[in-house]
Amino acid sequence: MITVTSTFAGTVRSLADANGPYVVDAGSTLTLTGGPNNAATTFAWDFADGTYGSGRVVQHVYPRTGVYPVKLTTTVSQPGGVVTEEYAQVRVRNTPPVVSAPPALSVDEGTPLDVTIQFTDHGWLDTHRALFTWGDDTPPAWGTVTEAHDPSLGEGRTVATHAWCDSGSYVVSVEVFDDNGGVGTATIAVEVRNVAPIVDAGPDRFAYPCVPITLIAGFRDPGWCDTHTATWDFGECDPPQPAVVREEHHPPAGLGVVIATHTYEHCGTYAVTCRVIDDDGGVGEDTKLVRVVHLHNGGFEDGFHRGESGEVGNHWSIADSDDHDAAIGARFSGEQVIVHGGQRSQRISGGSRFDGGLVQRVGANPGWEYQVTAWYHIATGAAARCRLGVDPAGGVSSSASIIAWSEAGALEGDWVQLCARTTATADAVSIHLTAAGEPGAEVWFDDVVLAAYPCCDDDAPKPDPPPEREKRCVDWVAEKEPHRLAPTFDRNGFGFASNDGTDLQIATFGPPQGTGKLLIPLGGLIVVLPFPASEVTAEVVTASGMEGTAVAGTVVVDRQSVPGSPIPQSVSLRGTGISVVKFQGKGEDLLLRLCAARDVDSKPTDNTEDNTKDKSQEEQWQTTPSVSKPGRRTHLPRR
Repeated sequence: MITVTSTFAGTVRSLADANGPYVVDAGSTLTLTGGPNNAATTFAWDFADGTYGSGRVVQHVYPRTGVYPVKLTTTVSQPGGVVTEEYAQVRVRNTPPVVSAPPALSVDEGTPLDVTIQFTDHGWLDTHRALFTWGDDTPPAWGTVTEAHDPSLGEGRTVATHAWCDSGSYVVSVEVFDDNGGVGTATIAVEVRNVAPIVDAGPDRFAYPCVPITLIAGFRDPGWCDTHTATWDFGECDPPQPAVVREEHHPPAGLGVVIATHTYEHCGTYAVTCRVIDDDGGVGEDTKLVRVVHLHNGGFEDGFHRGESGEVGNHWSIADSDDHDAAIGARFSGEQVIVHGGQRSQRISGGSRFDGGLVQRVGANPGWEYQVTAWYHIATGAAARCRLGVDPAGGVSSSASIIAWSEAGALEGDWVQLCARTTATADAVSIHLTAAGEPGAEVWFDDVVLAAYPCCDDDAPKPDPPPEREKRCVDWVAEKEPHRLAPTFDRNGFGFASNDGTDLQIATFGPPQGTGKLLIPLGGLIVVLPFPASEVTAEVVTASGMEGTAVAGTVVVDRQSVPGSPIPQSVSLRGTGISVVKFQGKGEDLLLRLCAARDVDSKPTDNTEDNTKDKSQEEQWQTTPSVSKPGRRTHLPRR
């Protein structure tokens, strides 16, 4: 017979029992219970997230999704007591963000609207992205997210800006993604109001009887998707006439011209109006004056008026002489016998040597060409010369150096025609008829005719031509076999380096098949551009999404490509002085092609100078099929 005697027979037997597994939502309170309750046992909990607790029953809140191996340690304090451990699995489920949409919004078409969305997340350590879908035909846009990770409830806001090209009712949807796959959504109704086009009929113009004039008005419509019809009212008895519309539909506003041709038969001042109507009923109009004028009394049939120098044709006046040493000035008189046509002509003569003439100003359009013809006659045996001149600036002095002259003389005894032509530089041209002769000479002028030629009558506003651009690209299409490269290399002015010092690689898998691509290392790829660029475009293939960082001066901008199927995407950054681009891959991500572009006159001209400048700017990653605005950090990427 064997007798067993226990030394600690009275010691409490208490083993760890965590009573798992547990399931709880992130941000919610979880109650954990550990084993039987007795006074001699202490309970210690390791929540596997860096925090601890004590007691048989404890409560804990997990801020992040995941699976946590919670450890319970029990210690019996009596002599011979044991220390035991047990693990319990705690599965923390993700809770999607809760998105709060603002009330309905309204805005004019073409006007950028900031749309701000608030959101909360019980998983307060989650980070978020927000995608705005605008309800029109434009790509979605990633919003700029700011958020706070305070315990118990994460809060944030996201902002994106958009302009609608046409009026109407739109529904904007916003999806807020947390980094554990949770998605919260909201919608906002946006009413976009139509804006009438702004019309510019151009400056007042001169026209001439029986000479067609082309009227051109320009218009601008902030709703750049609108189409337009238009009319011109020529200010006569006829109703407004349909006009030809030519327009372009590009943001930030549509631009167009309205063109019509009309012929006035009578002199006078006419108020002409251009009216433009968009396809939503908005009306814009503008009015200018068309003054129909002509050379008056060109055949001297409309009479004469008497002055100190004699009889001068009505509507004509005496011009300043270009021969101020003449002993006796010219004498003017009306003639009824010696005429070229009609019943009258203008006679100029002098009792001694003379030099003088007539001038008449006629309204003109700058840029138009004007031709004047006139007939002259010199008395037989007289020593004289005659000139016809047209001043493009409308001056009344015959001494002006800019006058286009036609001169003849010595052809006495018959009527001879003169012709002069010029391009107007002001709102009037002046016609000069001058004669110079020896004592007793006589000359006559008759049948002066003015003809206008509307060569370049285009009053429409023209957009500035786009600046010339310098563009440089690099790719690996010619590489047909996969192979390793050094951790750093240069190609076509671009400098490539792996962020962690590992070898870079050329791969041939992925679309398009059989061509080389640069494999983006998990540690990141840094690219130094050949010059400070205003636009950088990368063609990438990524199934999991790729982060891109652009450095402009000391400003760093982070964006992420659109996640989805592994097909080529084009990701662009626009800014000022972009000198470095960093890519952070998440798997087998590929860079197919990289291009940098800048305006020809971009300055500075090297990366060193540009990197010393702290620029404040608005950059924007643009990704097909979506667009996103970046946030900012103030450090350079690690190399």
